[in-house]
Amino acid sequence: MGDGLYQKAQVESLMSQFLAKDVADQVLGHLDTVEIGGERVTATVLFADIVGFTSMSEQLSPEQVAEFLNEYYDYFGMCSRLYFGTVDKFIGDCAMVIFGAPKADPDHRFHAVACAVLIQRLIRNLNRIRAAAGRPVVEVRIGINTGEMLAGLLGARQRMEYTVVGDAVNLASRLCGEASGGDIIIEECLYRHLIADNRIAA
Repeated sequence: MGDGLYQKAQVESLMSQFLAKDVADQVLGHLDTVEIGGERVTATVLFADIVGFTSMSEQLSPEQVAEFLNEYYDYFGMCSRLYFGTVDKFIGDCAMVIFGAPKADPDHRFHAVACAVLIQRLIRNLNRIRAAAGRPVVEVRIGINTGEMLAGLLGARQRMEYTVVGDAVNLASRLCGEASGGDIIIEECLYRHLIADNRIAA
């Protein structure tokens, strides 16, 4: 029995390194019923992208690229956790973060925007340190959107991942693509919702 509990703890610890904690808990809690599928939710998605990464990476060795990405992935993950976000995936030099799924969060809109502001403030502080050391500064652009999306385990039966899909997700990605370095672009309905709740200043 002791060995079984130890192995379970090891599995949980290992899964938490590959999956967000909320996702890992959900999978471990339903091992007998894990299957492809999802549910419609209203959530907020944030995309954070490092500007000019391709040209920057051409000046670095593969090891330096990996070190650089891991450093900034860690920053994105840390800021997301502080505002109850779940890092869905890292796509090249971009992070996709979900707020309001898999764990419900009635304040997901505000938390996503607050996370974006924290990321940009952190990046500005890091850039002062980088500039003082004679290193190139790094700029991040962010797009955020709220809407109805399908959240759940998607993929093949041999390889599933928790994610969200839908037009609302695609729009968040497009907003990120339209942003410039240091920008945060949010969809108009999200902006109006937060203004009406006095959560952000106009």
